[in-house]
Amino acid sequence: MEVLKQCCLVLNNLNTINLWNTGLSADVVELLAQLLPQCPSVRSIVLDGNPNKDQFWHKLIATDSPVHNLSLRFNGITDAGACKIGENLAECQLVSLDLTGNQVGDLGVKNIAKSLRVNRTLGVLCLASNQVRDVGVKHLAEVLAEFPLDHGEVVQRRRLLSHNRTTPLLNTSSHGLRPESRDGHHSVKSSTSVMAKKGDKLSKKKDDRQSIKTPGLKKEEQKGSMTSDLNQSPKGNRKPTKDRPPSLREVQNEDNTDLAHALLDNIRSVSDQLWLTGNRSLASINLSRNQITEVGVAALLAAVECQMAAPSRSGNAGLLRLCLQVTGTS
Repeated sequence: MEVLKQCCLVLNNLNTINLWNTGLSADVVELLAQLLPQCPSVRSIVLDGNPNKDQFWHKLIATDSPVHNLSLRFNGITDAGACKIGENLAECQLVSLDLTGNQVGDLGVKNIAKSLRVNRTLGVLCLASNQVRDVGVKHLAEVLAEFPLDHGEVVQRRRLLSHNRTTPLLNTSSHGLRPESRDGHHSVKSSTSVMAKKGDKLSKKKDDRQSIKTPGLKKEEQKGSMTSDLNQSPKGNRKPTKDRPPSLREVQNEDNTDLAHALLDNIRSVSDQLWLTGNRSLASINLSRNQITEVGVAALLAAVECQMAAPSRSGNAGLLRLCLQVTGTS
């Protein structure tokens, strides 16, 4: 592991780490998780065929982890390990998660589905060859379609809305932009006028000297010299520089990026409850070779129909690929 650490620190363009069937222990997995924040170029981790009892796999997708694609096939992951993964999945930047060939059941899928209520980065989820039943599938279908917000999510949504309303004003004051400050407006105006007066005095002295040396100088030329000096004062037109503070409109545009949060998506009120548009970022789900009956399939079908009827404000198309292969067909 020490050799891998030295290599990762030197290889700035390292993109993938593949440790398939190497007998990784829980301690090595934890060390690898601590190493990942120091390797920002790493995007894919493949740790297939490394079962261990401690199941520290969730540490690989911490908030400071750069990993986008994580493959944990045939690692003996149970519901306990899947629940831990689900807890970290809510705030990570993972794009693809492969849990094929493990022992994940309905409880593990329920926790993963819970994180998908707010996660909008995961696009591919593979749960093939596990122990998923209709109960777990229903939890996934609920997240894909439309669901009511619980109390904690309602409180968090209010905080986000309040933050988006107050942040532009706070940012403008921090950048030195005070559109509503009387003192700031008069101070800028007064300082400009003082500097302009100084420029006038300097230009008059300069004109007097020039008139002494060249007594035949015309008044129009003297006037032209005075205006050229005034144009060089701070009151004149100045070209924008790279280090200038952002404008109010630019700050507001930056704050509008927070609107991409899942809890700020399309909301409708039904019987004193807030219903949120389901997850539209998850484009591919593989549930092949599980214990799913017609009940689970019907729930998934209803979720897809709901996505088609109620598009998301984010513009994502929703589920594009659903694999339920059982006997060689999908």
